[in-house]
Amino acid sequence: MAKVHGKDCDLWVNGQSMEDDGNRVTLTITPDVVEVSAFGDSAKTQVEGLYGWALDYEGFWNSAANKNDRIFFEMIGQGGKEFKLFPDGSAASKVYYWGTVIVTAMNPEATIGGAVTVGASFIGNGNLSRGTTS
Repeated sequence: MAKVHGKDCDLWVNGQSMEDDGNRVTLTITPDVVEVSAFGDSAKTQVEGLYGWALDYEGFWNSAANKNDRIFFEMIGQGGKEFKLFPDGSAASKVYYWGTVIVTAMNPEATIGGAVTVGASFIGNGNLSRGTTS
């Protein structure tokens, strides 16, 4: 497959599209890896356990209804909500990821010389799925 540009990325959180204001999203998948080396081993030995995953979002702050500030703030303390990430857009035959996330941080930021931005961090709750759009 050819390399793709990130301009078509689409992120849905709690049923709302975040693409209008977002400019960076990172999905991180981290399996538990435990060292099980013994004194007699000549090199380290590892075993893999369960995996976890997290999602980080950055974008321009937007307080309108159904936009990032309001969606993320209203998710705090409300348990898991669905997300869908389409790294190469949501047209037919595109790979996407989905699962349930819980907000772990939200950080609106304003500087004297720049646009107001907002970031949010989410932790995966349960399985992360990967599929292809139809």
